[in-house]
Amino acid sequence: MKAAVLILAAGASTRMGVAKQLLPYKGLSLLGHVVKAALDADCGPVFAVLGANSDAIRESLNATDVRFVLNAGWASGMGSSIGAGVAAILEQIPDLAALLVLLGDQPFIDAALIRRFFETSKRESEKIIAAAYDGTLGVPAVFPGKYFGELRKLNPAKGAKPLLERHAADIELIALETNPDIDTPEVYRNLIGGC
Repeated sequence: MKAAVLILAAGASTRMGVAKQLLPYKGLSLLGHVVKAALDADCGPVFAVLGANSDAIRESLNATDVRFVLNAGWASGMGSSIGAGVAAILEQIPDLAALLVLLGDQPFIDAALIRRFFETSKRESEKIIAAAYDGTLGVPAVFPGKYFGELRKLNPAKGAKPLLERHAADIELIALETNPDIDTPEVYRNLIGGC
């Protein structure tokens, strides 16, 4: 099964007030942790969609094997970045069978968890494998090839959530203990042990 990982890292981090992808955490940036986990999982090539602050983010990851996709329409929303990423990946890997989508601000997502998502996807090859946390579902999520067309045409402002809701009967959930996203200064301060 040909698989790949798509990391969404194009946003301007308006709630954070700074480029959260570059915020330091345990010797790396938040995005650096996600990239390292995806590469360490060794489940397929790793792509990162960039938009805001793309030059600085690209430079911070130059020493890695991540492949970059620049989304000129990043400001329209996450759905635009997913679409741009899927299109770019399929150009390079036309016979891709499964794609894991995750966010660049999820430093708790480690290589073992990424492998678990892909292993579940191999067993349930026709299903979406999605994370469940805080009473909702979302990414990380593995999408089989039959959903790539829909992923390319997402509403830019709504991301993949409507797709997940439409196909709820075809989803296998992997429960996470907490919301893995680092979205606000308060959450980041808690992460690094500040007050």
